Amino acid sequence: MNVNSAHFHLLLGDGDWGACTSVGAKPAALAKKWKSLQPDDTIPIFDAKSLQLTLQPLEEPIPATPGEPLFTAADRRDAVADRNGNLYVIADDRLGLTIRSAGSGVVTSFWPPAPRRRRRETRAFADAAPVETAPRILAGLTITSDDFLIVGAGGSLLRFDLVGGGPPDRAQLPDGIVAAALAPAGDGGLWLLDATSPRLFRLDANLCIEARRVPGEAAIFAPDGIDPAPGFTAEPVTIDTSVIPAPAGLVALSDGAVILLDAPVKTAAGLFILDPGASAIRSLIRLDIVAFCFAATEPKGMPALLLADTDGNQAWRVQLVQRNGRWEASPQSDTLPLRRFGGRALVPIQGNVHYDSGATDPIWVQVIAIPHRRYALSAGFVTPVHDSGVPQCVWDRIWIDGCIPPGATVRVEARAADDSRTFATQATTGWIAQPALVLSPSGSELTGKRAIAAVATDPRNGKGSWGLLLQGITGRYTQLRITLIGDGRITPRLRALRIWYPRFSYVQRFLPGVYREEPVSASFLERFLANFEGLNTMIEDRIATAEALFDPRIAPVEMLDWLASWYEVALDPAWDERRRRLFIAHAAAFFGWRGTIRGLQLALKLALDETITAADFTLDGPDCTCPGAIRIVEAYRNRPRSRRFPKATDIPAPGIRSLDGDWLPEEGAAGLWARWPEGPAPAGRFPLFPLAGKEAIWTALVQQQLGFVPSVGQAERARWQAFQASIGIAAPEPDLPAATSDVWERYAALPTHDRQAWQDFLRARYRTIDLLNAAHDTLWSDFTLVPLPDHLPATATGARDWLMFEGQEMPIDRAAHRFSVLLPRTRVDTDPDTEATQIALARRIVGLEKPAHTVFDVRFYWAMNRVGEARLGLDSAIGQGSRAPELVPAAVLGRAYAGATFIGGPAIPPTGRSRIAC
Repeated sequence: MNVNSAHFHLLLGDGDWGACTSVGAKPAALAKKWKSLQPDDTIPIFDAKSLQLTLQPLEEPIPATPGEPLFTAADRRDAVADRNGNLYVIADDRLGLTIRSAGSGVVTSFWPPAPRRRRRETRAFADAAPVETAPRILAGLTITSDDFLIVGAGGSLLRFDLVGGGPPDRAQLPDGIVAAALAPAGDGGLWLLDATSPRLFRLDANLCIEARRVPGEAAIFAPDGIDPAPGFTAEPVTIDTSVIPAPAGLVALSDGAVILLDAPVKTAAGLFILDPGASAIRSLIRLDIVAFCFAATEPKGMPALLLADTDGNQAWRVQLVQRNGRWEASPQSDTLPLRRFGGRALVPIQGNVHYDSGATDPIWVQVIAIPHRRYALSAGFVTPVHDSGVPQCVWDRIWIDGCIPPGATVRVEARAADDSRTFATQATTGWIAQPALVLSPSGSELTGKRAIAAVATDPRNGKGSWGLLLQGITGRYTQLRITLIGDGRITPRLRALRIWYPRFSYVQRFLPGVYREEPVSASFLERFLANFEGLNTMIEDRIATAEALFDPRIAPVEMLDWLASWYEVALDPAWDERRRRLFIAHAAAFFGWRGTIRGLQLALKLALDETITAADFTLDGPDCTCPGAIRIVEAYRNRPRSRRFPKATDIPAPGIRSLDGDWLPEEGAAGLWARWPEGPAPAGRFPLFPLAGKEAIWTALVQQQLGFVPSVGQAERARWQAFQASIGIAAPEPDLPAATSDVWERYAALPTHDRQAWQDFLRARYRTIDLLNAAHDTLWSDFTLVPLPDHLPATATGARDWLMFEGQEMPIDRAAHRFSVLLPRTRVDTDPDTEATQIALARRIVGLEKPAHTVFDVRFYWAMNRVGEARLGLDSAIGQGSRAPELVPAAVLGRAYAGATFIGGPAIPPTGRSRIAC
């Protein structure tokens, strides 16, 4: 509805256009006609790719070349490509496999391996020659989701490990089953089409046919008084394919559906489908061509099938569309020539279908559609009856979004009545020809539309919004008859159609009645002023919908930077539109989290994570522990744990303690010396620094008995000796003093962070210096003179204070205000330049968002299941293990390790670097 309270009826999408009716002797809904479209039907069709109504594309068959043989399904040789683009093909004699390298394009033998030369025997006796067996004919070839190449060899299957290498494993099939064609299934399994009977089987990752339990014979033996347990047997799950007269191959879609080709020798081919979870095959479509092989691709989630005809000159495309949960097929009229097709196979290689060109030493060439097409000359249709709900309604105007190129025309006729039954009884009368459509230079009349919905105006190619003012259309109901006209090579394209009503009349609203007395003059004035009304209404609509500019969900893309400027923020040019709108909509919440861990995670996720959603900005938003999440780890959480000593009240009464037990502070230095592991133990105070020549013994002892290695007393001892030397004392005292002196007061006047922390710890614990001296058996006059101990304190209370300070307080103090930002790394072939860019961006973001007093570092971590480094279910998920594709990349010069990569891969790597060609 616009500012003048006018409404419109809309035709958009295949549902609306399909509800229109064809014109001619037998009118019917376009949707019904599309299901059984004939080349001679003069109706428009709906292009599922561009979502537009066009003239019907006509096929351009390439005639068969005289003298060339026709191919049959028996000529087909299965071929399949791995994820790196290497192509495996069954040899022409069906006794071996060849491989074409993705790097060099060289074709070599893959299997069986070439026989090794045997050294000439000089002995009188030699090993008997092995018994020769009949060679196995190969039929059926596929690669599973976990990179196993499976080949059908008679009544068995050969499984090649494309990751680990080595000879193939052989799996024997049940008696009577011979593979005719294979296709991959989910979870590493595959589909098998039987060559001996009309059956289809599904095999699991271990190449075992899936079976179901059925009742069988009861157990023979059972305990007395207990009936024998019922027996069960395994029965293979079989899909009956008897509805397919001549099965010639199968392909699997990503959703689990299986497509089978019916390829009779001289009659039209057909396609059948086994829907996901179904147990019966249904017919998908019967074609007008004779085909013998096919392949499937899924570009942008739109599955398509390419079929090669028997003369080898052309391929045909069949588009698959899912409606109401079921796949439907529609033939396309694309022109796909095949030059010197060898008749072996059509095979998808990295998303594009290729074919073998040449009888011997074939070159695998991509199937490419030629751009020019042929269309029907004209097609007409009638829209559904539109109801305004107002008797004697004056219908205003029509707007059509689409493209009417030069040389094409869209002719519009309309009629109206107050009784809809008039249209049914008078189908050919009442039509009024309307003026020609005019391209609007200012675009659509609808305001506030996003860029994805608006049609850009291109006068040169006739693209944009076309409009006309309806003439003489008055009545409650209206109907349009539209005719598309082309020249055979071009077609109009209609995306949407809008019929506006009622007309906002300037004559009736603003002019006196005298201007309406003369019918002819009033009609002219009405139409003349309607042109200005249309322009003014568009301007008024923009004014009325100005609030849309302030809503980040619907504001035009060009306004997002302006909205962000309200927060004094410049949006990152690398952000996509969704991320920009998400940030602006939740900017207030984002700045409220600034300086916190959640705020840092939000900032990093905005810049580096594509999975960010509105839920991340809420107060109770998800605390993501999913694999691959950005982590912020505070250093104090990773501090080492010291040994926990029992409380003094929990210690048993004095007595003889075994040296096999843990040391307690009440044992003092004597208890530590008694546990000295080697040689005679020194006597006296126990040093909190390594003894000269016995550093390893001392370190092992304190680590075992204290749970950590003391260091602060050693540093205090070294500073004290250096201070004495700096003031000219010739023979400095090695140990820290136990009483106050002038030299010590001068040294204590130079505080350090660790000594200050120790003194604050004691001051908070004892409050007065007298209580401290009584507990530690010391004679200090002030807390500021107390040094860090370099020997174990003499009293048990003093030892416990020191253990709590250096074992617990100091690790927390050293880790305070420090954190690490961990970015997930899930692949081993990530470009180093890309990682360096991500690290630099993360450092810049964290530097801007962190609290000023904190220190941080940024690094990558392996977001994978690594023993000892990941929490199952929180940080990682178990996938394919060492067979995961992201762990076995293609070899790249300067970044690959021998034995850890594949030699080969895409001819043009994403990073632009050279790859090793095999």
